[in-house]
Amino acid sequence: MKVLYITTFYDKYGGAEVLIRETLEYFSIKNTVDVISVMPSSEVLSPNTTYNIDVEQTISFILDHVNRENYDLIHIFLGHSLLLKIAIELKKRGAKVLFHIIDAWFTFSYFKTKLDPLVDKDFFKIRDKFPESQVFKSFLTLSRTESEMEVISKDIQLNKFADIVLCCSRDVRKYIIKYHSASPKGVKLVPLYNRLNNSSKQKISANCINNIAYVGRISDSWKGFTTFLKATRYKDKALYVFDNTPNLHNYFSAFENYLKIDALKINIVNNVVDDAKIEAMEKIAMVVIPSIAEGFSFVMAEAMSLGKLVIVGAKFGGPKDVIKNGVNGFIFKPGDSKSLSDTIDKIDHLDMKCIRKISNNAVKTASRYSKKRYLMSLDKIYRELI
Repeated sequence: MKVLYITTFYDKYGGAEVLIRETLEYFSIKNTVDVISVMPSSEVLSPNTTYNIDVEQTISFILDHVNRENYDLIHIFLGHSLLLKIAIELKKRGAKVLFHIIDAWFTFSYFKTKLDPLVDKDFFKIRDKFPESQVFKSFLTLSRTESEMEVISKDIQLNKFADIVLCCSRDVRKYIIKYHSASPKGVKLVPLYNRLNNSSKQKISANCINNIAYVGRISDSWKGFTTFLKATRYKDKALYVFDNTPNLHNYFSAFENYLKIDALKINIVNNVVDDAKIEAMEKIAMVVIPSIAEGFSFVMAEAMSLGKLVIVGAKFGGPKDVIKNGVNGFIFKPGDSKSLSDTIDKIDHLDMKCIRKISNNAVKTASRYSKKRYLMSLDKIYRELI
């Protein structure tokens, strides 16, 4: 089988980049695999520089390449709306296209219009104080195609851009079927997985119940870090922030200064992965994922596999499918710091017997989301499609 993967630049510290890399690693073992990125990686971008991506030239290059190589299947990992336009052009020429929707809100205006009002307005004031970021610059380079794709993405029929659409969550699948004239058979629900190797449940003791962690990039508006800080800054808790972004302290100082946070109660955990992350999580009881939307959330599955009390606030995405409020985790109102604060207070009033029951349920739930299951599901879809 000969497969071409098409993607765009993703932050190398984010979940989407991990998903793409691990999928490629698996399928390259027994298949011929090529990869095209429609944007350069952050390592070759320069700060304070404006980049213009020639959309038509990019599409022309990909079409010429596909015509020469004769691929059995083209797997497009959806990030920016430009990839939707590429998929449309490939389908016009008879290519077999699998469209993998990771973050639907970056492509389809239906989601974006519902999520924008949920972003904490103070975040943008804080962001103005951030150091120069190559990540922000890289995403700005394609911004000029946004208005064009807003029109295209509203009502285009599924068969014009893909043979099969993969979704990480039920709500995105429902949207594609309802608004893009799609047959349910052509839209597959393929949840992601728990990435931690050899993870085992960590006992929640009375000593760690006051330790709360935020895990994710603090520099993205939709990740909800401002919501987390507003909900926890006055609580008698030890706060932990897990984020592998380089120079994290430079970003954090902008939040610290604007929100007048006591830095002594914040523990920054930077550059830890896999076994080191498991060890660092040993003292944590609650893990807050305040993103207003998540494709699936690796962090959620990882934390649940360790038996943590996971608190989510996504309006769209995988957390809504996985977390059952008060059973295997907790749910708060998207973007609402008071709702998050109230949820934490509710947990504080639970006895240890109830906490351990929820922890055990979380572990059982996470066990259903294995990497092997994901890859086997994807392999089966590949075989059916070709």
